[in-house]
Parts: sequence; structure tokens; C-alpha cells
Amino acid sequence: CGITPIGLEHTKILGDTLAKISVEKAGIIKAPSQKVALAPQAAEALEVIRARCREFGITPTVVGQDLALSVRSQDLGGVSFDVAGRREYCGLTTRLAGAHQAVNAALAIAMAEDLELFGFRLTAEAVAQGVGETVWPGRFEIFHRRPVVVLDCAHTRESAAAFVQTFQALFPGRKAVVVFGASNDK
Repeated sequence: CGITPIGLEHTKILGDTLAKISVEKAGIIKAPSQKVALAPQAAEALEVIRARCREFGITPTVVGQDLALSVRSQDLGGVSFDVAGRREYCGLTTRLAGAHQAVNAALAIAMAEDLELFGFRLTAEAVAQGVGETVWPGRFEIFHRRPVVVLDCAHTRESAAAFVQTFQALFPGRKAVVVFGASNDK
């Protein structure tokens, strides 16, 4: 299984702290035979997840610690990056904008490498193809070029921060008009 960065979302259901939400999210970890891959986490969340892994004798793979990630470049066409897990993947490119998408791809690669332990065959070519063909509508999606209109479904502080960082990296010094809408629970 894989756990993406945990933030304060669905607080009425999951809890109002990162620790409480992490307990719920870590509930996906249920058996010693599982493999667990983690995106970088806040310390509070990481400790909860590591404790759950210890209950089952699992050593998780953490992106940025156990699986190296290096972003080469980013532009409106996507991100170029390298990942070093059980093998090295150099010059990967995703059409998704934002350095955070390289983190998401690295998490997916960690999970794919874990599948090899269960008999699945993984090739560097398949990884490159999967990363390169991934589309995610509504995630820093360039909807219009003149004027630039970007659609993004950011709904947590963390995803909004990733949007701002991506905007600043791709449109340095430019001002933006933001139209924001959210449900009452966001």
C-alpha cells in the first residue's frame, strides 16, 4: 500500500489532528505480508504510521529517505526527475506540473517495486511509460493559455501550498487572480 502526504482533511470523520487522521489512514496496514510505501510526511504523521508498521513487523519505504528523488527541471510541460529505489530511473518525465508530482510518481514507483516482491515483473521502460502517460485532470491543469487559466482541485492547506509553489516556479513574478470555491468541510 502507499500513503500520500497526510494533511488536515475530512476532520469531522477522521479527526482534528494529524495524529488522529494518521491513525485512520494507517488502518490500511493490516498484515505482516504487506509492503508499505510512504510519501514524505510531517513528523507527527510519520511516527503514527511507523508505529502501525512496527505492529506488523513492516519496514516502510519512505520517499526521500529510502528512495531517493531528484527533480531535474520543471516547466508547463511537466517535470523531469530521477528516482533511485531498488534500481535507478534517470530522466523520467511526467506531463503533470509541479515538483510535488515527482514525489507522487516516486511513491508510485516505490509501490511498483514492492509488487516485484510478489512476483510481478517491472521494467524501467514500463516505469518511464507509466510516469510519462499519466494525466490527472484538475491538478494544475492549464485550461487556457491566453490568458493563462489554471484549474486545480486543491482542497487542503498542503495541496494549496503545492499549487502556490508550482505557480511561483512556473510563472515567476506574475500576479494571479484566484477564484476559489470549497465545500463547508474544507
